[in-house]
Amino acid sequence: KDRIENAVKKGSGGDIDDSYEELRYEGYGPAGTALIVEALTDNRNRTASAVRTIFNKNGGNLGETGSVSFMFERKGILRFPKDNINEDEIFELAVEAGADSVDNLEEFFEISTETENFALVRDVILKRYDNPEFMGLAWLAQNNLELDQEKLEQLHKLIDALEEDDDVQDVYVNV
Repeated sequence: KDRIENAVKKGSGGDIDDSYEELRYEGYGPAGTALIVEALTDNRNRTASAVRTIFNKNGGNLGETGSVSFMFERKGILRFPKDNINEDEIFELAVEAGADSVDNLEEFFEISTETENFALVRDVILKRYDNPEFMGLAWLAQNNLELDQEKLEQLHKLIDALEEDDDVQDVYVNV
């Protein structure tokens, strides 16, 4: 009876005592590409099984914890559209606040910082500029691989399948 009541509450959007946990999976895709998959789940076993199946069906394999994370760095990222932003000013603000770098990308200015400095840099930049395109912690590859078109398409298929899973929040890859 309790299971049925909980299922009805959950299905109707009611409040039940779900505890969600953050999980990180690491694995390999086509041509030895490294992937980090971050998930938020209320059922660890379901998510692990789903992620493993997606890797297996799409030319990849799930690795052990730590098998690829050494190829990535955890960084704080702030990304702002270039509209109405002075490059010198945002560079100066970010560096004075403790940012590691400010990159002038095609459509954005991307500020990266150590995770410990992220909140300080974010607060300083947001006092002057608002509406970031992205703001948060991310895994950045230390070295990127280049793939031929066929392997790149296989990788995109794997990433798309992972991102379609309801529990998967982010997928990071070294390509």
